[in-house]
Order: sequence, then C-alpha cells, then structure tokens
Amino acid sequence: MKRTLVVIALCLFVGFTAIGCGQKAVSGTAAIDNAKNMETVQEKATYLMSQAEAFYKSDDFQSAVEIAQYVLAQVDSKNADAKDLLTKAKAALTDQAKQALDKVSTNVGM
Repeated sequence: MKRTLVVIALCLFVGFTAIGCGQKAVSGTAAIDNAKNMETVQEKATYLMSQAEAFYKSDDFQSAVEIAQYVLAQVDSKNADAKDLLTKAKAALTDQAKQALDKVSTNVGM
C-alpha cells in the first residue's frame, strides 16, 4: 500500500513537471527563476531557450533578450542558440522601435 502511494505521488510529480515545462512562464524573470531549480547546465539551457523562443514567437522580444543574455552570462557562454536568438530578438526590438517612431512621426505630421 505504501509503495503504491509513493508510485502514484511520483507519477503525479513527473506529470505536473512535464506539463509545466511545456508552458511559457509569465515573464523572463520567472523563467530564469524556474531554471535555477534545475540541476544540470543542459536542463537549464534547454528549458531557458525553449522559454526564450516562446517569448520571441509571441512578440515579447524583451523577455527573449533577457533570457538569452542570462543563458550566455550564467549558464553556457558558448550557447549558439542563445547567441542567434539574442541577435534576432535585438533586431526585432529595433524594428519595433523604428515602427513606433514612424507612427509618431506620421501622427505629428497630420
């Protein structure tokens, strides 16, 4: 009986952990905090890069930048995926800023 309860508890824990890993964190900071509880560099890098990609795909480029910079500074300084995503996210932020400036310029010129 006791063994059965342990197995059930373990299955629930693994299930909830797997579900949680598949969801985007509420912020870049939350994703980084979640990763701090992971044991290996590979786990941290994989989780954080999946989070950074999710933020990038949802147009939250600042969170993508925050996470990619953290990966490079604190987890794996040679992570090619983090370097690539950082470049893409910074370019997207620059484009957003240019579009906002153009919009303001157009509205002021009316």
